[in-house]
Amino acid sequence: MGKKIITGVDLHTKSGPVLYTNMLGWPPMLGFAAMGGEYGRLYEHMTRNAHGASEEDGGPMLPPVGLALLALGCIVGTGIGYTGWWCRSKVSAASYTLIGVMNKCMTVLVNLLIWDQHAPPEGLVSLGLCIVGGVLYKQAPMKNQKDPEIELEPLVKQGSGVQG
Repeated sequence: MGKKIITGVDLHTKSGPVLYTNMLGWPPMLGFAAMGGEYGRLYEHMTRNAHGASEEDGGPMLPPVGLALLALGCIVGTGIGYTGWWCRSKVSAASYTLIGVMNKCMTVLVNLLIWDQHAPPEGLVSLGLCIVGGVLYKQAPMKNQKDPEIELEPLVKQGSGVQG
């Protein structure tokens, strides 16, 4: 379905698919925010700070560090979108999927190095198998265009039966 959504729209630039897929992500994000109670927390935070809360009570309404991290997150997210579409245009669908899976595997490995809560041993063995599979993966050769005359020849020629 995702392929139909993306290929069904005429997008002429690299920015088109990035903006389109980001727009498709808004409705689910807003829905999850509503289910998680984020709107209520935001309203509570904004009204508390709008009524004269000092920095000691909870800080400024929009702290500079928070704004900087928000801007950085937007820039990095947009960069990831452009990079994904660039990569998608350079490799086959199978290779692109493999790149995504290997990226997730590397993320889990970094998690192992940084934090103390991580996957059980069975999960780590599975991760190792994924990495080995990714390393051994080789792109399948492209099919050659065959001569249409050869394609129409029967597999078994008339009169070539085995006699007893």
